Amino acid sequence: MPAPLQLANLNYLLAEHDEGSSATLRLRNNEVAAIVSGRYAPLDPVELMETIRSALERFGILHDVRVRGVASGLVDNLRLVLPAEEKAIKPGDVSALGLDITGSSFARSAIHVSPVIWRLVCSNGMRRAERGSGFSFRHVGDSDRLRDAVSEAIPSALVHARGVMDQWRRSVSFMVEDVQRQIDSLRELTIPEKKNLEAGMLRETGHPELPEHVDLYSFVNAMTASAKDAAPARRLDIEALAGEVLTRHVGRG
Repeated sequence: MPAPLQLANLNYLLAEHDEGSSATLRLRNNEVAAIVSGRYAPLDPVELMETIRSALERFGILHDVRVRGVASGLVDNLRLVLPAEEKAIKPGDVSALGLDITGSSFARSAIHVSPVIWRLVCSNGMRRAERGSGFSFRHVGDSDRLRDAVSEAIPSALVHARGVMDQWRRSVSFMVEDVQRQIDSLRELTIPEKKNLEAGMLRETGHPELPEHVDLYSFVNAMTASAKDAAPARRLDIEALAGEVLTRHVGRG
């Protein structure tokens, strides 16, 4: 924002709070990333990485884990996979289970530990958003509590990832009818994102036109492939939506 607008926003925020309240400026690359209260519990990227490494070592899986993605910006994300836990969903089409560990100092001021499935043939990732299941931790209270919570969430998220892998294996036997209607019903996607999904569906199926019906496995793969065109934070959202679509169809079945 232009400097005068920055000042106007800061003055407004200051006027909205009691004179005795304190605030801390969180900096990134010498710029203010966030303004937080005294209740904020910091766990910056370096400390978060140390926490993750210690937890992986404690649970005996540090040397089994591989990093498959790192993103930094509005949302910081670390994508880990376990090659030792791979499944061939179709002949020659292997997926591995893993974890997404996401943090932010902005509006999404929380740390999330989410199960993820990583499709090796095209580097697609599908996330399962564990809403309300204890894998999301806000930067509030004590930093040691935050470290302990993240550490304990890692094995729990891996257990859930194995459940997602079971759903993923079963997805080849489910059919998505009226593909165009299903795409149009995804209100979480913008119009350009739906167009990307349609293009991804054509690539995934090899059809010149959008098919009337397709197996759930191909439908979800088209979603995760289209997500790679988005910015990192938005890509995570679309991959989580793909996980919801998988659960919705397999769970209903």
